[in-house]
Amino acid sequence: MASNVPVVKQVAWIAVIPQTIVLFLIGWICYLCGATNPVFPAAATYFLLGYILRNTVAKDHKKGMEHVKKQDYAGAITAFEASYKFFSDNLWLDKYRYVTLLNASSMSYREMALCNIEFCYTQMGEGKKAAIYYRRVLDLSPENGIAQAGLNVLESAYK
Repeated sequence: MASNVPVVKQVAWIAVIPQTIVLFLIGWICYLCGATNPVFPAAATYFLLGYILRNTVAKDHKKGMEHVKKQDYAGAITAFEASYKFFSDNLWLDKYRYVTLLNASSMSYREMALCNIEFCYTQMGEGKKAAIYYRRVLDLSPENGIAQAGLNVLESAYK
């Protein structure tokens, strides 16, 4: 049974530029390969490539989201920690995610992993552990509104 867990997707609209360039490059390759109308094969290739990349390279993140939807927060934390480690070890993939993973998220995968871990700890009633991860997110990205708001809520609850 899937839960009604809120999912926040923040889009970096600047990502549209490199992704459009990738789409046009794929279209150009389709044209060079003899496609008379390269729009459909280019679009299909682009979406298929994005799907494959997000389901293979970011597989731990996807597993974590599946656990969250099932309200298996302990399993989700394990998957998000693996995702954080993978993207920490491969910073370039995360930094250039607009092109490497065709992902337009304004949050890096490392930032998303930490935010998701803090959410899971909050859902498990472990506010002190969640606060640690909120602070880690703010160290990584001081302007993260999710972490700022969550930490404010937790701090006001403990006062």
